[in-house]
This record gives sequence, structure tokens and C-alpha cells, in this order.
Amino acid sequence: MTFLKQLKELFYEVLKYPAQYHMAKTQHGRKERKLTTDESALASLAEMGFVIPSIMTEYRKMGKLKGTYVDGILDRLTYADRIHTEYQQAFTLTGRRCVAEGTPVEVLRDVAEQPAGVPIEAVNPGDWAYTFDRDCRLTMRRVRSVRKTGRNRVVRVHWQGDGRHSAGHVDVTPDHRIRLVTGEYVQAQHLHVGDRMMSLSRGVTNYGYARLWATGHPEITREHRFVAAHFGLEGEHVHHKDGNKLDNRPANLQGLPGSVHVAFESRRAWTDERRDRQRQRSKLAYPTQRSRLVRRGSEHHGWLGLTKEWMEEVLWENQGHVTVFRNIYGFDCMTTARYLRLHGINWREIRRAFNAHGERLTKEVIDRARRVYEQHGSKAAQLDVGVGYYVFKQLQEKHGYVPYNHRVLRVERLPNAVDVYDVEVDETHNFIAGGLCVRS
Repeated sequence: MTFLKQLKELFYEVLKYPAQYHMAKTQHGRKERKLTTDESALASLAEMGFVIPSIMTEYRKMGKLKGTYVDGILDRLTYADRIHTEYQQAFTLTGRRCVAEGTPVEVLRDVAEQPAGVPIEAVNPGDWAYTFDRDCRLTMRRVRSVRKTGRNRVVRVHWQGDGRHSAGHVDVTPDHRIRLVTGEYVQAQHLHVGDRMMSLSRGVTNYGYARLWATGHPEITREHRFVAAHFGLEGEHVHHKDGNKLDNRPANLQGLPGSVHVAFESRRAWTDERRDRQRQRSKLAYPTQRSRLVRRGSEHHGWLGLTKEWMEEVLWENQGHVTVFRNIYGFDCMTTARYLRLHGINWREIRRAFNAHGERLTKEVIDRARRVYEQHGSKAAQLDVGVGYYVFKQLQEKHGYVPYNHRVLRVERLPNAVDVYDVEVDETHNFIAGGLCVRS
């Protein structure tokens, strides 16, 4: 369970605080109220006189001051606990922490034209950059400024994606800060092998939509829905005006009612060939007979007395194998399916609670598989835990492991100086460069 879920459970279920809501859009575009523990909720609870929210609000303020001022001073302390002025005229004109030229940055764009990202030198003030807020949630903020700061030697941070399906690197100055999954920033030169960093990855669905994998977000988000929710576009569906599903800039998106959007897309895709097929199907169509009304459950004359409690007990004792009702008790498949449906028993959920070895998938089993994963990789961990890649990922998220993060493979110092740039982002002061969340 993630920290935010634990906090909601503590506030609203254990301590019974007054519920605080905010409006959020679901993945289908509908608006609904969701419980929240963001800054406004904590402030509201603190005004009501509750102690814990008041302490947390003060703690976050102190953490902001510490991260902004104190940590920066501590990084400059020498062995004698003194601060000395540094002049780096041979490499950089300003001494700022910067990112190497050519590094792709995640901003809103036409992904079809720039799939990897926009080179940092081509980012413009006013662009919408992907960033992580104080609560480690993915959001977007305006780029305030982009400027070349000179030339400097850089280090290359090599990373590998969760599950080892992707890998890459980012080139930054040694003192540039990179954000870990804990929310803290660490200088690139002080990273260790195995450190988990906040990241943002991309993909494209079979239907041609761009999707996002962000650290801390267990769900896979389609980019156009994420952008529409951020900008408050009204409507059940999100329509791409120019038909390009990979161009998710706000000017290309429009919120529409579901019926209007479906009708529009149907008309656009309606061809003579489809009309002919529809006519043929209409000729073959015939009215279906109405189903007869029959008595259900124990009132039916053929009721066998299979109770919900007994069927669930049998499934749990046999690792969710539904065939046990046929092999041991002699019930045919249709009868078994009818009673499972009548009682509302989801045998697949019970089956997913066990692995291929018949072992119950507890937190201890996942912890063991995680240790195998760290030493031998994802394939070995999947064999050990007895499940596939996506199920293993879901189980890790269920037991509190942060999803979709990147792991440090090594930090390499590059010999030559390169042009470096600095990007300033409003409010959050971080952005996604080379797949990683870096300080701006």
C-alpha cells in the first residue's frame, strides 16, 4: 500500500476525520469525487483543529526550506565544515547545475514527429513540461526559461527500467540533482548502483494512442486523457481535431459527449464496403425469441443446494481450480458456471491469489522474488514467483513497491566538456530529461 493510500486510510477510516474531496476524471473521462490528502485538504483539516494535519503542514514547509537552502549549503561544505568560492572558468561560465545538449526533454508535442522528446536546446519558454509535484504525482507546468549556461564536463547516469525491458542514460553535470522514488534529490555523482529514480516512460497502444508510465502511478495512462483532465476539458470522450492521435497538445484536443464522438468517428470511417456488409447482415437478421421467465435459486425445481460459502471454500482449498467441481463432485461445466454466476463468485480472482506452483502469493513470496529480481533480473524473479510480467508488477504495487521506476546501473564520467543548458519550470522546479526526473 502506498503512502498516500495509507494516509487516506488513517485520516478517514481510523481517525474518522471529515472527508475532504476533489474532482477528478476517471480513465473514461467522467468526473467523480475522490478523497484527497493534498495541501488544501491538510490545510482545511488543520483549520478545524486537528493536530496531525497541522504537524504535517508545518513539516512540509520546513522540508521545502531545507531542500531549497540548507541542503544546497551542506553540499558545498568542505572537510573543515567551511564554504569556499569556486571559479570554473575553464568549463562553465556560471557554475550552475545543467543538462547536456541534445538530451530529450518530455514536453507536450506531436509524438509522431519527436517520439523520444524535444532536445533541451529546442525547448521554448511557455511549453508545457511533464514534472512531478511535491507528492510525487505526475503533472504539467509551464517552462519559464531555457538558457545555455556554457560548457562543462558531465557524468552519464546509465539506467535500466523496471523489468529490464528498457534502458538509457542522461548526461548532466556531476552536481546536478536527480530525484529518487523517496522524493529526495541526490547529486548525480553521489548516486549508487541500484538506486531507484523517478521516471516517465512512453508507449503506443495497438489503436495508435500515446500512453504514459509514471513512477508511483499504478495505472497506465493514455496521454490525451491525462492532458484533458489536467486542462479540465469537459466531455466523456477526448477528440483529436486533426485526427493525429499522437498530437496531444491542448489546441488539438476537444471534449465531446460520448454519443457525439462515436457518431463522428463512425461517419468518418463509414465506407462503401462497410455499407455493403451492413446490408448483407440486415438481410440475414431475424428476431430473437424472448427468454422465458423462470424461478431462480432455491425456488427452482432443479436446485442442487450448492451454497456460496461451500463453493468458495472448495475453490480456496484447490487454488481456484474450477474443474474440481467436475473431477471430484461430478458437476458438469454448465451447472458449475451457472451456480458461480448465481452466487457472484469470481473464481478468477481466487485463482490469481496462487501462483503456478500452487503457492499463495503473500507479501513474503513477493519479497523473496524481489531479492531474486535484484540479483538475477525480471525473468528469474518471474520463474521464482510463478507468474507473468504484468501480474508480478501488479503484485509488487499491491504490496507497496513503487511501480515504473528506473534503477541506476552505473555513473560514468565523460572526458570532454560539452555545451550545457538549464531549464526553469514553474512551481515544481523539476522536469523529465532522458527519462529521469531532474532538478531545474
